[in-house]
Amino acid sequence: MRPDTADGPGDGPGDGPGGNAPERPGHVPQRSGHVPERSGHVPARAGSVPEQAGRASAARGAGKWAALAAANAGMGRMSLAEQAAEVLRTAIIEGDLRPGDPLSDSDPDLMAALSVSRNTLREAFRLLGHEGLLVLELHRGVRVRDLTEDDLHDIYAARRVLELTALRHAALHPGAADPAAVRAAVAEGLKAAEAGDWTAVGSANMHFHQAVVALHGSPRLNRTMRQLLAEGRLAFHSMTDPGPFHEPYLARNKEIAALLDRGAFDEAADRMADYLDQAERQLTEGFRDRPPAPRRPRSR
Repeated sequence: MRPDTADGPGDGPGDGPGGNAPERPGHVPQRSGHVPERSGHVPARAGSVPEQAGRASAARGAGKWAALAAANAGMGRMSLAEQAAEVLRTAIIEGDLRPGDPLSDSDPDLMAALSVSRNTLREAFRLLGHEGLLVLELHRGVRVRDLTEDDLHDIYAARRVLELTALRHAALHPGAADPAAVRAAVAEGLKAAEAGDWTAVGSANMHFHQAVVALHGSPRLNRTMRQLLAEGRLAFHSMTDPGPFHEPYLARNKEIAALLDRGAFDEAADRMADYLDQAERQLTEGFRDRPPAPRRPRSR
């Protein structure tokens, strides 16, 4: 991807996310046999849900921003700001960004990893702010959002609609639903648990639920689910001891995957409804017991 280097005239060390207007990530229609050099788009997304999940998991620990950018290489027709937002969204889903973590539009490592300018990074922050993943405060900078208990309940209400609908839809169209990605996520979680890596277990759980919604075959539902999973991962951080929280769901994920392999999609939907109810209750208790989140210093 060619670096995006255009910055506005107001870019200075003190500018926050509410500064000068962001670049418009312009769209240049492609002509037959010609690819524009700077269209703000990148090649079509390659790889299935398990392939994307595997790239993201492999990226953990290999370098904070560059590895995540590499894990998201080959995204669909997105503007540069949307692509940067997707990398940050993935960092949240994978547990690499936590509630309260600061972000800066003047972070040279982040801009270099994403090959974007300061204005484009600001626009990415705004996109994630609209999704409820980041908080943008004038003269204070940007931080990852700390969810409320009301947020938690709303997330789970939306997840029930998406996940149960996907499973009921699969029951009506069994030949179109391939649970291979669900099985892959279950195997990923079990392997991470054997290694005692509960952060990776949490990521595998995110991949499991994304794969469940993908059974529907709707790109729009998949995009909506990624946003919900990012918010859900922020909620997971309310659990001070992730091992006891995640471990019981490994068996439940395996059970649901086995039901899908047998074509028992309606029964899987019933199990998933109980599953989500239980997870919401546990996280609600975690929210009520957690200490106040510390305000972390703004990164510059």
